[in-house]
Amino acid sequence: MSVVNGKAYRLLQTVNVRWSGKKFENIPLDLKETGLTFKMQLYSLTEVLPERQKIMVKGGILKDETDLSKLGISEGHTFMMMGTAEELPKEPVQKPVFLEDMTDEQLAEATNIPGGLVNLGNTCYMNASLQCLKAIPELSNALINFNFNSQIDADVRKTLTVSLRDLFNNLSKTVESSNPLIFLNVLRLVNPQFSQQSRGQFMQQDAEECWSCIVNVLKEYLKSGETNFVNRHMSLELVSTYFFTSFFTSLTNQENADEAPTTTNEVVDKLNCHISGNVNYINDGLNESMIEVIEKTSPSLGRQCSYSKKTLINRLPKYLTLNMLRFYWKPAERVKAKILRKVKFPLVLDMYEYCTDALKMKMEPNREAIRKYENEVKLRGKNADVSDLKLELSEFDDVGSNTTGFYELTAVLTHIGRSADSGHYIGWTKDQSSDKWWKFDDDKVSPATSDDILKLDGGGDWHTAYLLIYKAKSFS
Repeated sequence: MSVVNGKAYRLLQTVNVRWSGKKFENIPLDLKETGLTFKMQLYSLTEVLPERQKIMVKGGILKDETDLSKLGISEGHTFMMMGTAEELPKEPVQKPVFLEDMTDEQLAEATNIPGGLVNLGNTCYMNASLQCLKAIPELSNALINFNFNSQIDADVRKTLTVSLRDLFNNLSKTVESSNPLIFLNVLRLVNPQFSQQSRGQFMQQDAEECWSCIVNVLKEYLKSGETNFVNRHMSLELVSTYFFTSFFTSLTNQENADEAPTTTNEVVDKLNCHISGNVNYINDGLNESMIEVIEKTSPSLGRQCSYSKKTLINRLPKYLTLNMLRFYWKPAERVKAKILRKVKFPLVLDMYEYCTDALKMKMEPNREAIRKYENEVKLRGKNADVSDLKLELSEFDDVGSNTTGFYELTAVLTHIGRSADSGHYIGWTKDQSSDKWWKFDDDKVSPATSDDILKLDGGGDWHTAYLLIYKAKSFS
């Protein structure tokens, strides 16, 4: 029963609808549903699309989101509906090919739905990592060209690379879910941590650790297909070329001004984003990661001192991976607990402010060209023809680097749950030919929107971004 204004109503009523001189009687109406559900019922009766229907209710027109239980509808109520049915489609000139008659490859091409991965028992951490890696075309292309001779090569790490090649190849040719058992078995040989069991069941693992394991293996074997600028005969290693960020780091002793600062260069495959009580946006977390205070032994004082550590980027890769540091170790519970704080991230990210002056100067001509182009487009107006405008950006000698500092989000790996050793991981990737996104929940694949992606910023027990993969923004 539902109570509205002190009156009780049954949650299942039968109602009538008058439309275009016709009356449809005894239509079952579930008051637990919304207006859109009712409109879909009427569509099946009248062939009037839901968006064309105007149904009169108390207070105006029935909306899609209206809670039917709030309308006070009685048994036998008659609705008035307006709207015209859609014209029946004409018979196609070309005979259709039915889905059941297509091969797997034809289905994959026709539907454009990517394939999922079967969960083999707490393997969502691996499945989500693999789907995000597959969103990087340079990696997939390099895997296609990867050669392996099982009679000569007995290296299990090389075997992991070839099993990834075969898995990605299978995913590209079918809309069915693929079984990653071979890859999983090799992964557990490469890193026995992923073989841990509890009560006879394989344990959940950390997706970031899985991502790093796979990337480090690929670094050893995959070539990019590009050649070194200095040595045209030397093929570049793919992961370093497209994934690695280079830092310039300086350490200054805060307790001894006479101690000379020390500088180092560091290369990493991802950037860390700290999450503290002051972090609300991803830029806040990056700022805390780039400027921090650490404790280390002072060579001048011979004791532990506080050092100011400042990090600046002197090389940006085409693909920038950001690791949201959401997990920390709780010794009492012996578990990696999770920081649930909401941290917003953008679809387009500008890394210019985190770069060295030298890299800023190198990128500035391209950034100025982009500013002029965008200003001219804006001046001409929204629907103006801009085909005569040309945006020419200079290339760097550094193959696989970002020449502007601008990035656009291309994949997100999320976690839902309270600890890294439990919960569930999901991969979200941007379609390469449209603005559509895909959600990979193991073998369940479904479309998503940019708005859905921006809701992955945390703040509760919803899917929360853990790894963010940004791609150098294209201006062509």
